[in-house]
Amino acid sequence: MDVAWPLVGRTAHLDRLRALLRAGAPGVVLAGAAGVGKTRLADECLTMAKHLGFAPVRASATQAAASLPLGAFAPLLSDIVPGVDRTEILWQVSRAIAARGEDKPVALFVDDVHLLDDVSAALVHQLVREPRLFLLATLRSEEPAPDAVLAIWKDGLAPRLDLEPLTETDVDELLSRVLGGSVDRSAVRLFWARSTGNALFLRELVRAAVETGCLRGDDGLWRLHGPLPASARLLELIEARLAGLDPSQRETLQLLAFGQPLGVEMLQHLGGSTLEALEGRGLIMSERDGRRLAVRLAHPLYAELLRGRLTPLRTRALSRALADALETTGHRRRDDGLRLATWRLEGGGDFQAATILDEARRARVLFELELAERLARAAIEADPTFDGRMLLAELLIMQGRYDEADQALAALAAAAKDGDDTQRTALALTRIYNSGLAGRPAKTMTALLEAEAEITDPRGRDQLAIVRAGFAFIGGFTQVAADLVEPLLSRATGPALAMACATAVQAFGLQGRLGDALLAADRGLAAHKTEGATLLMWHPSFTLMGAVRARIWAGELTEAEAIAMTAYEEALGQESVEAQGYYSSVIAQGRLVRGDVTAALRWAQQGVTIARGLSRFYFARAAQQLIEAWALAGEPDEAAGVLAELEATTEELFKWEAAEVERARGWIAVARNEMAEARQLLAQSAAIAARSGDHVLESAALHDLARFGRAADVTHRLAELGAIIEGPLAPVRAAHAAALAENDPLRLEEAAAAFETNGVILFAAEAMAEAAVAWRRTGAPRKAVAAEQRASGLAARCEGARTPGLMTTIATRAVLSARELEIARLAASGIANKDIAARLCLSVHTIENRLHTVYEKLGVSGRAGLRRSLDGH
Repeated sequence: MDVAWPLVGRTAHLDRLRALLRAGAPGVVLAGAAGVGKTRLADECLTMAKHLGFAPVRASATQAAASLPLGAFAPLLSDIVPGVDRTEILWQVSRAIAARGEDKPVALFVDDVHLLDDVSAALVHQLVREPRLFLLATLRSEEPAPDAVLAIWKDGLAPRLDLEPLTETDVDELLSRVLGGSVDRSAVRLFWARSTGNALFLRELVRAAVETGCLRGDDGLWRLHGPLPASARLLELIEARLAGLDPSQRETLQLLAFGQPLGVEMLQHLGGSTLEALEGRGLIMSERDGRRLAVRLAHPLYAELLRGRLTPLRTRALSRALADALETTGHRRRDDGLRLATWRLEGGGDFQAATILDEARRARVLFELELAERLARAAIEADPTFDGRMLLAELLIMQGRYDEADQALAALAAAAKDGDDTQRTALALTRIYNSGLAGRPAKTMTALLEAEAEITDPRGRDQLAIVRAGFAFIGGFTQVAADLVEPLLSRATGPALAMACATAVQAFGLQGRLGDALLAADRGLAAHKTEGATLLMWHPSFTLMGAVRARIWAGELTEAEAIAMTAYEEALGQESVEAQGYYSSVIAQGRLVRGDVTAALRWAQQGVTIARGLSRFYFARAAQQLIEAWALAGEPDEAAGVLAELEATTEELFKWEAAEVERARGWIAVARNEMAEARQLLAQSAAIAARSGDHVLESAALHDLARFGRAADVTHRLAELGAIIEGPLAPVRAAHAAALAENDPLRLEEAAAAFETNGVILFAAEAMAEAAVAWRRTGAPRKAVAAEQRASGLAARCEGARTPGLMTTIATRAVLSARELEIARLAASGIANKDIAARLCLSVHTIENRLHTVYEKLGVSGRAGLRRSLDGH
């Protein structure tokens, strides 16, 4: 953290500077806001100039030196003889600076030229005309500069290059390089938002976060654990920007710190008469918001500093003033009600409990959970209604505080006994949801059975039936879940419909019913929009994620990724950790199907890390993707570690991904070259999926078996599934298996082309490699070479993927049988002959004979040569 940070996001600027230096340009002015990285870029340019044959010279303008003529250049002027007029002095100084290059051209870096005194500014204006001198000047864009400096680019003497703040992508790259690992996207978004891309502010924020332990690396992924702190040094930098404000200006900034954005009319009502002056200093910014002219602070960190400097009494007074002003000027915008409620709560004014409760519900919809809880508690204190207490329990669940929620729900149980079935149903569903998320399956089932025995209202019973269908699904009985929920879709309305659709989209998707799954998703999301304020369970992200997974399983990868990325960005904006975890995992799933293992690993790590902080339920959903990603990356020990964690945390209730987890076990065996065990595990995965009715998972496991030498055994069933499962992927899997079974190079190339068309690059690379092997075996070397080149290009796009079909040279695979290749891989990995024999249920003598044959076919004499022959793409 104490060394120079890498220069990120400035490639285009460096290219421009390099071109100017090589072209013999007179110089350049780098302009930008304080802390944006002007000096860092100029330093890089000065180093580049030195490599290009320039003599580097530096001068720095400061506030102190500005009071002395030529103060910034004093260290360079020891040999200057005083002249009688300014022109002669400037000429002598110019000559002295040029002479520092001796026989080289000079690259003169003048930092902060806006601070130069008039004589120094005139000198800079003269130096830019000096032959064999390149002027590199930095200018703070929000500060006034001397006229002589402004004339440099206005008169066309040298270009001005404006530096924009770092983008979110730049911040992501910079943090990953500085921290030495991937950074959680929500953390990147927060660092970028809080720093607004200012490199100096970003560095201080990261330094403080690391030093306090708020930013920590968890299993290779850096995540935030708590609010983002600001270092004392950063606050000092910001305080310096606010120096010299009069009381009226500071009060205006304080009001904005608590209420931004505020309309100009409202600020003027509060006495904000210094807006133009503050905008001129770059402390506030104005923008059009519909017909309203709104004002906000120029940087979010200004608000943090201003709020932190206020006493509780001053905070109370400002909040009350804002609330009074909003009521006086009229609150007509959608968020004005929530703002008013918040200010009334802070300011201690009178309020109506029902109004505050409505705004608490609105805050929940916006994922402002802490604010929603504060408003809900205030409403309950004024009027402890059932609805208010239920909302508080729901908010506790959404924050993962399951024990507190359990206590709140238990206290509500007595009140619900005397209420109607609507209240009893709401209470029962919430208790079931809380127990399920907390990983307490026995308690969850008990709550369901008690509710079914107690509730008689048909609508309430429908909702309980939907819960039972959900239990069937997460228990691994997809067909049962679909049969239970399908009739409810025709009669459910409101929240019940949203709940039914959430289960239906998952079950239908696993069955391969893409059209029905997407229709259920559309209906469910529409219900969420109309019932969102009253729904807690079956979060809309769960429904949308089901639709995305259905598209992935069907092979509609482009559409799935676009929807998931948009939803993930919305989750970041809403600060919904739950939704971020969902979409991280589903994006990882899509990347795995494509074969982009490096990206899949990052997304899967993020999903699992988030899930660990939520519940066992979410962890079970996310872990499978990470297991498969580690296995595909050739890291079986990492994959096995996640699998062990999953087995230790997943209860019997959560078996809806049993087939996928068994398939992941198979991939761990593949990564360890244990192909016999891998095939056994994959066959078990397919059997589990078949019993559950999970057609798409059965298809995936059977296709893996085909890829690992069992194509003839699975071709018939894959063809059946290809006719059942909607979408392009399942039929191509079936065609690929048939081509493998028949060793048909033309059909293998056709399968590869179909996979590539659908974006499934890993399968395309493997199919084309198999085609190359088949062409070699049929004596068509030219076609084999063409297929091999195509396979190599496809494999290069599967960054990080290590599968048997990509890890062995095509020439080697063409001359070895499947059994010989299996033995060769085990031997090359360092396993002793007796252990290979035990693993494959063969004699040691047989293994020795087979290896001797392998050595002869490949023309090698030992295991070192064998490893070289097996190295593939």
